Amino acid sequence: MYLKDIIFDKNVTREEKILAFEYFLTRKENQIEGFTFTEKEIDEKYGNTTIKKLLSKRVFHAIFTIENCDLCLKENDIVILNREHLNNYLNSEYILCHKCQYVNKQMQSVLGMGVNTSNLGLPQEFF
Repeated sequence: MYLKDIIFDKNVTREEKILAFEYFLTRKENQIEGFTFTEKEIDEKYGNTTIKKLLSKRVFHAIFTIENCDLCLKENDIVILNREHLNNYLNSEYILCHKCQYVNKQMQSVLGMGVNTSNLGLPQEFF
């Protein structure tokens, strides 16, 4: 998984864009993917500033690309809303694109079988 883009819901300053990028930035070390900056480091860098308040307003979301969906085996873009959502993806047994998540949810509800993706944390408004 890698960060492709960050989408902003309104006009934001350059500093706010940098904060959003640092908020979602990840790195892979020894086959383990995690955040480049911890919550504590972001708090120390930005403190209780107007820029930091941007996080609570949720005026942005990230687009990540997964190299291989575990069902369709294709490269796909996924919407990530916050760090918790990204962390759920990174620690999930199966990484699915949104289309395969939808199909999988339908299979689970109709047939009672499918891949367990409950920890991916995709909001219900996507289905």
